[in-house]
Amino acid sequence: MVFIVTALYIEAKPIIEFYKLTKRMDIHEFEVFHNDNISLIISGTGKIKSAIACTYLLTIYKPTKHDVLVNIGFCGTNIEELKKGTVIMINKVTDNETKRDYYPDVFINYGRKYPVTCFSHIVKREETDIKTNVDMESTGIMEVCQKFIYSHQVVLIKIVSDYLSSGKIDKAYLNTLIVDKLHVIDDIIKKTVSIININEEIDITEETKFAKLISDNIYLSDAMKIKLLSEVRKSKIRGLNAIEILNKYAGIKTNIKTERKEIFERILQELKQ
Repeated sequence: MVFIVTALYIEAKPIIEFYKLTKRMDIHEFEVFHNDNISLIISGTGKIKSAIACTYLLTIYKPTKHDVLVNIGFCGTNIEELKKGTVIMINKVTDNETKRDYYPDVFINYGRKYPVTCFSHIVKREETDIKTNVDMESTGIMEVCQKFIYSHQVVLIKIVSDYLSSGKIDKAYLNTLIVDKLHVIDDIIKKTVSIININEEIDITEETKFAKLISDNIYLSDAMKIKLLSEVRKSKIRGLNAIEILNKYAGIKTNIKTERKEIFERILQELKQ
């Protein structure tokens, strides 16, 4: 099953029509639309509402390790290279209030990955000088998902709608932004579902031995170890020879923090090629 969470009906409507979803008349707490493979819920704006809706949906359907949850919605940005209407995949979510970071485990290759900062209010450009994308739902999604499913089962797809301007955006224009990118969104969802099933069959026993040796030699933190194994698995799914990459670093030893970080980042960069 693919679970889709959108904040607004204007975001949901093109998706409902594209996948020919019908409304569940037995559910009254939220607007939920579904077919045999997809269930979409409209949460309302804000991370609390998105968390409640996400919890509701995942509680009803009891997700398995083969399911995917996709958050689709608009975002503002102050990253000049991003044009309006660009579809981006999120690889880091930062809550602006708590400063907590979340990391969706992005397996598929779809252009450059970007961060998003989640605010509890509409953001004006002058409020942040950090180069980031901005939304109001992502941390609610991530907080809930880590209780129900694994990080590689969560996909955050954002469509750039504005450059953090304070004026209202025409609804017809917003509708066009999603309609024009439905084929891209569909492709991302299909590839994610496919990779999740492949992921179950991937054996990284040998790669794990090399990763452990590196971890012991340069004293990686627990968080770094988890990240390293995640990137090893993703690289193997993409067809890279992870053992060959890891073997280059297996003989390096250091307990200096700056050196450890530099080596770790170099390994990750090679695994992501």
